[in-house]
Amino acid sequence: MPFMTGRGQAAEGTHPRVKGPYRDFSPCGPGRPRKAASQTVEKFGLTGLTALTHGLTNGLTMSDVMWSVAQIAARDGVSKAAVSKTVKKLSEDRPDTPINRGAQGQVLAVSLAHYDHYRQRFVNPAKASAPLRLPEDPAAPRSDAEFPMRNEDSFEEAKRQNEWLKLGREKIRHQEDCDELLRKDRVIAGVVKAGGEIQAIIKRLPNRADALALAVSKEGVHGVRSLLRQIAFEMSNEVADKLEQIAERSPESDPLIEDEDA
Repeated sequence: MPFMTGRGQAAEGTHPRVKGPYRDFSPCGPGRPRKAASQTVEKFGLTGLTALTHGLTNGLTMSDVMWSVAQIAARDGVSKAAVSKTVKKLSEDRPDTPINRGAQGQVLAVSLAHYDHYRQRFVNPAKASAPLRLPEDPAAPRSDAEFPMRNEDSFEEAKRQNEWLKLGREKIRHQEDCDELLRKDRVIAGVVKAGGEIQAIIKRLPNRADALALAVSKEGVHGVRSLLRQIAFEMSNEVADKLEQIAERSPESDPLIEDEDA
């Protein structure tokens, strides 16, 4: 009959050691502290599970379904050389791709998710000898965790964006032909040019200083007021004439940006 020597402590010989092919451990019982007992069970459970599958899961994740070159070639209906070429490019572009190699460096297996992801992103579907495996393709192998697919970098997405860009340019061309748009670069250039001409006219105002002094000496404030009114009228006419000259020298319609680049 075991006896207790204190709280959480059992007398020596209370719990015999378990013998057998498994790692020695002390089973939990009323004589072991609760924390130590839970740690013993947790440690034994983890080591017991991982010991059986350590060779299979070492260095891999749940999404790494490893296929050989021959399996991929048989699935896609292409030659092994074509698959090996793609795997070589994949390993060069993505060195972190899970690839199992032999003693001589030959490829034994490659992550199928990474392989299909690489082909879907960087291979032109029109030139591919095998159909690309898209994420929604039911024939494509499924893994426990889908490989993240960046659709914005895929070939199809790039092609779609290029078509939208062409459509947007055609819309701009049509709106310009209908005089619904103004080219920002030409508007800014016109404003800068007109502003420079107006500024040049205003800067000539000090040249009227002698006339203003004479008006003050003859008629006082009333004479200066009348002369300033006349000067303002003349300057306004000069500005209007200069802007009219700029408008006459400008083309009726601006060429499209695409035409200028050509």
